[in-house]
Amino acid sequence: MEVFQNLDVKKIILIPSYNETEALNHFLNRLLPMCSKEVAVVICDDSEELARDYIGKLVKSQITMNKCSIFVDFSEVKTGRCHAVVRGLRLTYEKFPNAEFFVECDADESHQVTDVMKILEDSHQSDFLIGSRYLPSSKIIGWPLSRRIFSRILNLLIPKLLGIKTTDVTNGLRRYSRKSVEQILALPLKTRGFITLSEIAVRLSERGFDPVDVPTIFVNRRFGKSTVTKKEIINSAKGLVSLLFARD
Repeated sequence: MEVFQNLDVKKIILIPSYNETEALNHFLNRLLPMCSKEVAVVICDDSEELARDYIGKLVKSQITMNKCSIFVDFSEVKTGRCHAVVRGLRLTYEKFPNAEFFVECDADESHQVTDVMKILEDSHQSDFLIGSRYLPSSKIIGWPLSRRIFSRILNLLIPKLLGIKTTDVTNGLRRYSRKSVEQILALPLKTRGFITLSEIAVRLSERGFDPVDVPTIFVNRRFGKSTVTKKEIINSAKGLVSLLFARD
């Protein structure tokens, strides 16, 4: 990502993507018109070469149409969703010294644009916000029963095991303050897969940054396929065990 320091940018939206060409196009078309000049949108992309070419052209076409700054940071290898986000956090923390809040969200429209903006603009000054699917006013739309049960069990079990005060430790719609980003970047991550979201929450909670849950509407992806594979589930299970032992 080539960008000069921009002192006007106060808020960052990080969008990890992997071959999300169709979904990303739809998501940006809805998101970018809602962003002001103080917002920078950064796509943290691990895609294959053909998709990288498409995404590069997509970003260029959006630059002249919107007020906010738009950038894409490519990786030559697939690092995984959470590690792509952390890569983006490191870049934007350095390049935008006046940025106060950093939001991460998915590219597949499971995180609704209205919720992304709600998290971004939330008046609560918490260092760590999580968009929760499991508050009374939250909704999950379009998920099969098996995914609902699996996710609900994880979000009941993991917070209790790791001592995190949240109803949704596995959702990737989050907002971090600059102080919490410093803590995330202070040490290398030990896990891979979706359990890395839990590792980040543990790291912040241990340093006094307990999450504040915000209700959201979660919609099953309309475009592309889920990147959660059996390998990632196995790696995440191993990661959970390592986090448990690390706390001992």
